[in-house]
Amino acid sequence: MRETSTALLDRAEEDARVLGFDPGEYRRWIEAAARDDSSAGRRRASLADAALGQTSLSEHVDALLQVSQARRLDAPALAEPLCRWNDAELRLTSAVAQARFDDPSSHRNRLATLGKAAGTLGHELRNPLGVIRSSIYLLQRRDPEDEKTRRHIEKIGRQVGNCHRIIEDLMHLARNAPARFESLDVREAFSQALEEAALPAAMSARIEVPVGLRIDADAGLLQRALVNLLHNANTAMRGQGSLRVGATQSKDELALWIRDQGPGFEAQLLRDAFDPLSTTSGIGLGLALVDSVARRHGGRATAENVSDGGACVCVHLPLRTSKDP
Repeated sequence: MRETSTALLDRAEEDARVLGFDPGEYRRWIEAAARDDSSAGRRRASLADAALGQTSLSEHVDALLQVSQARRLDAPALAEPLCRWNDAELRLTSAVAQARFDDPSSHRNRLATLGKAAGTLGHELRNPLGVIRSSIYLLQRRDPEDEKTRRHIEKIGRQVGNCHRIIEDLMHLARNAPARFESLDVREAFSQALEEAALPAAMSARIEVPVGLRIDADAGLLQRALVNLLHNANTAMRGQGSLRVGATQSKDELALWIRDQGPGFEAQLLRDAFDPLSTTSGIGLGLALVDSVARRHGGRATAENVSDGGACVCVHLPLRTSKDP
């Protein structure tokens, strides 16, 4: 430990410059960590918090990786303990970044921040994914004789499809365009969403919508919301079981709901279900997008656990009159 801390202290001023830290504070943190002082974690967290106030997490991680490489080149004999030290710094930085993101004062900015990045990110990812999809198509046309190769090509295609769906979600969040209303058959809307979602053969879906029920809504936005809810249900049910979808009309609104047989929402997740990036799997855009669609219709989205198991998510849409814009 003494050799490692000595190597770190020798580079403290240069590393602090790269990381955007105060050199004196960075040196004091290294000394506290070397003594196993209880203040070490707090000191390093304070440094990370100050740096993340001036730069993005990705930029700061790049700087940490640059520092890590320089340290190993300077002291190759200490490569293993230095790697453990760097890993600890990365974990602590990630924890600080998550705490900053979870701060209630930043809640209102989450969708806006995602929206700003989504357009650029979606555009940049679409091009390489297009190349991959074209290559998969050409490989499939060659009809590989090896069954294992064929399965791997199909697996790549499915994952590319998942990436494409994430990009579409990002682009929808980025646009945040107002709804374009038209009269839609609700039962047909669910049928089209089920067709697009392409649930596994081990899953069945029962549509509980009265024949002829209609709603004024944006067809594209509603389809996006329903497909996302179906994908979430598929994930919750691990691709098997019976799913129920339906609509309930009251005096002022129509609630479109999807009820699964999964484990339900965890208490923490249920409270923040529609916050962007709030998830236990995936990247947490699905329910945020559903909520965005509902709001663009002047409605809302709700989620609850069902007493006999599973969860139910509803998209509540107001009933429009001919006087509505």
